[in-house]
Amino acid sequence: MKRLWLGVAACALLLGGCGKTSTEDDQMSIGKQLMKKEPPKVKLETDEAVSQAWKEKGKTKAHGALVLKNKGKTPVEVHSVRLDFKDEQGKVLAKEDILAVVPKIVKPGENVHIGATTDLQVSDPDRLETVTPTIEAEPAWKDPANVEAKQVEWKMGQDQMGTVEGSLINSSGEHVTDLFVTASLRDEEGKLLGVVNDYLNVSLKPEEKEAFKLRSGNIPADTIKEVSEVDVQAYPLFREEE
Repeated sequence: MKRLWLGVAACALLLGGCGKTSTEDDQMSIGKQLMKKEPPKVKLETDEAVSQAWKEKGKTKAHGALVLKNKGKTPVEVHSVRLDFKDEQGKVLAKEDILAVVPKIVKPGENVHIGATTDLQVSDPDRLETVTPTIEAEPAWKDPANVEAKQVEWKMGQDQMGTVEGSLINSSGEHVTDLFVTASLRDEEGKLLGVVNDYLNVSLKPEEKEAFKLRSGNIPADTIKEVSEVDVQAYPLFREEE
């Protein structure tokens, strides 16, 4: 009888061991399949680019502006963009980091506008040839917070400075605070001339609105005279579900 019980116990242990090994093998197989599955690719590419340089108070100033388009199939969260101002040989004359990217989350087919003005490390403005981006981004795992621009107007002042004015409406359904606002400036043919931006220290509940004004102080007056169209985007630094 002892031999019979020992045999049964041995079979039970053997079967139990076999079952455990099978489960572990299944888990390893699933893990390998997940590892083989590639994460969504980020395809945020330059759609438009413009740069210009000029002399101002003994310094060589430059403005660069880009429109980046999400040409992929998944939303992208943009953490930062570095603009490299280059000469004809590709030598970097200046760098500018853009941390306030608007919008921060870019859906497929949508654009993000980047712009900055900086000092070049050369005396001749004609050395500037182009501006290129270095983008830090990843697939987005959350929905964007929608803040809409309404009643947008472009106004020229007597000081040859332009302003973009309008209202921002929080249509996100969330409580948002601290807004980054950008405006792309275009001529009557739709050509990109530059991008201006600002920060608004505001707190907006759903459907609340706030007036804004962006000045064109960092772009030459000759370029400002050509502005005919503006496109405004805004994105909150913080968001909280109601």
